Amino acid sequence: MANAIDGAIHRDKALVLGGGGPVGRAWEAGLVSGLMAQGVALNSADTIVGTSAGAIVGAQLALRLDLTVVAPAAPPPPLPPAASNALAELAKMTSAAWRAADPESRRQAIGQLALTAATPSEEQSMARVAIFSGRAWPAGLCVTAVNAQTGASVFWQQGSGIALDLAIAASCALPGVWPPITIGGQRFMDGGIRSMVNADLVPGHCAVIVVSCFPLAPPEGLGSESPQPVNSGPISEIEALRAAGANVDVIAPGPDLLALTGGGARMLDPTLVPQAFQIGLQQAIGEASRINAAWMEK
Repeated sequence: MANAIDGAIHRDKALVLGGGGPVGRAWEAGLVSGLMAQGVALNSADTIVGTSAGAIVGAQLALRLDLTVVAPAAPPPPLPPAASNALAELAKMTSAAWRAADPESRRQAIGQLALTAATPSEEQSMARVAIFSGRAWPAGLCVTAVNAQTGASVFWQQGSGIALDLAIAASCALPGVWPPITIGGQRFMDGGIRSMVNADLVPGHCAVIVVSCFPLAPPEGLGSESPQPVNSGPISEIEALRAAGANVDVIAPGPDLLALTGGGARMLDPTLVPQAFQIGLQQAIGEASRINAAWMEK
């Protein structure tokens, strides 16, 4: 697999939308909706990279679908019981994989857990992305995932020969919560296992907006006592883009979302979805001027 999107060096603008469960998806959707309402033309991006929740929001944006569908009048059914403790442990495991000299083997170990976990069926998982069934890939959209059997990272885009809804379901297949998705005889899991943003897929773009549903610092427990990292995940990805000359702006959760989610611990709680969407809308008002200035430079 290539390390970057084909033809990226000829492109100008990229929007990178990270993973964050149903609450992160709602916040991202509110944020993107709000920025668009404030005149930030995010739909002019040459490339949209979507990971997990960001794959859903990115596809909705690229297809010009209504982003407010993530804010239903009543909370959706709760996620499986395993979700209650999955996120914190998974964050530690994936952060350790970012820092490892052999990330694929670390991701393969996560994949084995994903393959053996008691989760809903693939059919039930596909129902979450039914709005994309039968739709053609929009130009410029890239969706990330990880092969649960090998640990290899993949990204799919127009021309990859993968159905859009399958790609998005795979990107959202959080280990221990949703099953890896079968595509071409292989099983694929959440793209956030590789990186929670995957910003390194857009080298050569002049203006990049990175939206992260989590603070960019590593999780607690992975401080100075940990082995010297090979990289620091999203932070090193963003630093590399800037070192290459890209104008990179980062939008991370503000205090309201952090308070709502207990610092990110409740990103899988579907009852928080309506509030998270509204917080995203409000945060967009404060971010719009800065983001639009950077976006309109190109």
